[in-house]
Amino acid sequence: MDAIAVGLRGSDQARVRQATPTVSVVAPEGLGEFWLTRLLPDFHKSNPSVAIDLRCVTHPADLNKQEADVIIQLFKPSNEGSLLKRLGSLHVMPFASRDYLEKHGIPSCVDDLMKHRLILQPAPQTGADEMLGAWLPRLAKHPIPFVRTNTSASNYSMTAKGVGIGFLPTYAFAVDLVPLNIDLHHRFDIWLACTSNSPHTQLAVDWLSDCFDTERYPWFADQFLKPNELMKRYRGKPLGIMREGLEPTIEAFEVSGEAVVLLDHNGRIIRRNALAAQMLSRDIDVNGAKIVIRDPRAKRSFEAALENVLSLQSTNAFVRPIALPRAGQRPIFAYVIKLPSLSRSRLAECQAAVIFVDPDVQSEPSMAALEAAFGLTPAESRIAIKLAGGLTLDAVCRQLKIQRETGRVHLKRIFAKLSVSRQHQLVAVLSKLSRFPRLDRDS
Repeated sequence: MDAIAVGLRGSDQARVRQATPTVSVVAPEGLGEFWLTRLLPDFHKSNPSVAIDLRCVTHPADLNKQEADVIIQLFKPSNEGSLLKRLGSLHVMPFASRDYLEKHGIPSCVDDLMKHRLILQPAPQTGADEMLGAWLPRLAKHPIPFVRTNTSASNYSMTAKGVGIGFLPTYAFAVDLVPLNIDLHHRFDIWLACTSNSPHTQLAVDWLSDCFDTERYPWFADQFLKPNELMKRYRGKPLGIMREGLEPTIEAFEVSGEAVVLLDHNGRIIRRNALAAQMLSRDIDVNGAKIVIRDPRAKRSFEAALENVLSLQSTNAFVRPIALPRAGQRPIFAYVIKLPSLSRSRLAECQAAVIFVDPDVQSEPSMAALEAAFGLTPAESRIAIKLAGGLTLDAVCRQLKIQRETGRVHLKRIFAKLSVSRQHQLVAVLSKLSRFPRLDRDS
């Protein structure tokens, strides 16, 4: 496939080159597919008259054979007379899917890896066998089950599908994989080489240099940084799900009657629905787009829960409510969770959500829900809603201005239709419908 890719420079391409300046770039398959293609649209926006011919290969190209204008590779090129530039470092560490770790456990040290299936990528530029031999010198005495592949795409795919533990670049934390907290990592140098000094080639070289700028993308720095630290240092735009997915989520919480705020990887509020906006302005402080908890104990609990979610450790299997005290009322309960549909990428804009529940706000089931679920008449629905709110039958009759005997008749019919015999049973059944969307015709 590499020979075919390099050979695609026939007469058709030549005719295109006459009309549009084209810079051919050959890059390692992983860096090209999973990194450069993310940023290529930015180059074309800034340089619409220059085309990039990006080829992602497993074997390095040769400038001396004019296989490309620019080459990026993971070892220092030996091409004579070419411009050489070191772009940065690529750090590799072990990752696994959540499903794999739930089934097989989380390795806590290098020796634990010998109990797991490892995914290796032996390729000319990865040095997987040598790297693993240095990491696990006792490999010969304790054979480890391996899965081998020669491409980064299949390496990532098998890791994501739970086949085993894969060794991937640290920027893989931007997808839904769990970095393993093991002191095990390897560094490669990223080199650029080119022979052309044409203006359009220089534009491409400048763009490629920006793609590996360590100030913008700290995972390419020479110093190894753990994914949690990378998240804190990254200040660029989201590289995962953008704002398009946030509005439907906010609307869904609004319809369901839940107050919710969405937070970024720094714990800053990026979206809130109307219910949450009311609560934040009335009962909870916000300073610099961050939620401020005054009570020391509640603050510690909230910050610990948020850190647990942001540090990739939360699975939402059980979310413990955090009581936020307030004067003269019962506390508000906060649930800090991760929304997988919005947080698949570690660099997605939304990294956490906080759902607030106010126990002093009583919600009622809608008349439409009662009519649809139990066949209650409008009169029976009105009485059932009042009873579910804690009123006695006498109080309901007074409010609705009906005779007590009429109320008793309605009550018997309500109990029969709901298959209950006591008011507390009625309350329990109707409480499950209180979160249904209400309709304008309810009153």
